[in-house]
Amino acid sequence: MGELDVALEAAIAAYERGDREGQGPFLVARNVPWQSYDAWMCGLECCWRLEFKAGDVWMHGDPSIVHETISNWFNTMIITQIQCIPEVECAIDVISAARASRLATIRGDKEPDQCYFSSSVLEPQRAVIEVAYKNEGLEALKSSVDLWEASGSLLAIGVKITRELDLTFVAKERGAAAATELKFGPEFLDESNQEAFVVEFPLSCFTGDVEGDHRIRFDLFGLQKYVIKMIEHERRFFYSNVAFLNFNKRSFVSVAVIWK
Repeated sequence: MGELDVALEAAIAAYERGDREGQGPFLVARNVPWQSYDAWMCGLECCWRLEFKAGDVWMHGDPSIVHETISNWFNTMIITQIQCIPEVECAIDVISAARASRLATIRGDKEPDQCYFSSSVLEPQRAVIEVAYKNEGLEALKSSVDLWEASGSLLAIGVKITRELDLTFVAKERGAAAATELKFGPEFLDESNQEAFVVEFPLSCFTGDVEGDHRIRFDLFGLQKYVIKMIEHERRFFYSNVAFLNFNKRSFVSVAVIWK
């Protein structure tokens, strides 16, 4: 297992250096036997999303503030809307949100950012959500959406985010001929047309435990504003840390001179 641990550390280091930013996923290792990968994953606890594909191990993860908060935005929207359905006493009674679980695909296994099952029967996942920020490009994200739909998901959603606010929403329902793709950055979406950028899907795509024609809606203008807020928060956090480190460096030099 040590070889895979070392290879994962190297992939993480490449990501943190900014190598091929936005062009992930990052290769961890090639020609890995499934038994070795499976045993390694059973003992691995980390925040990085991994995939086994035809003998190769890939890293998709992006534990940044932006990535994690946008992923959680979707989960909050789904659970909140289910909780508002009159016949639902508690959302957890009808839907199981399993976040980044290992799920089987038609070519191995993969960990999405969010995944959902009916609470009554933990059958193959009904819906998955993938968020791509610094970890992979739009084409890789669209391939993931297609993969999840082909692997049995009733709904696969993907969102691509860049610091320049090039924002793309992709979704594919089971059996659809093509995916829905919407650009929702400020260039395309503002207060004047926000109503046209509300997308909705049958609740049955997320859980089969609620009767009736209920829908889950995502307001992409609201999501755009939240993305902008989180990117700004990340930027302030980064520069405040840089300023703090520089201040400490100057203080250390001053103390060293006085001591000398």
